[in-house]
Amino acid sequence: MSGTITSDVYWNKDASPFPGFGGGNPVSASNGLTTAQTSTPSSFAGYDFAPNGVWAMPANGSHPVLQWQLQPASGG
Repeated sequence: MSGTITSDVYWNKDASPFPGFGGGNPVSASNGLTTAQTSTPSSFAGYDFAPNGVWAMPANGSHPVLQWQLQPASGG
């Protein structure tokens, strides 16, 4: 499998020194973040952390999540 990985892909380099994948363009080494950096929204260039944005950083979170993941499940 091969393809292109965009420039806004990040990984925790403390947990995995080098991201592995099947093939294609490699992830930039500069996109490897420390554990401390992964809990800081400013480390994620291009991510929208605005109140109505796509991304959110949970309280005491260790990495960004999608806004919808923080929404309470609605009962049916």
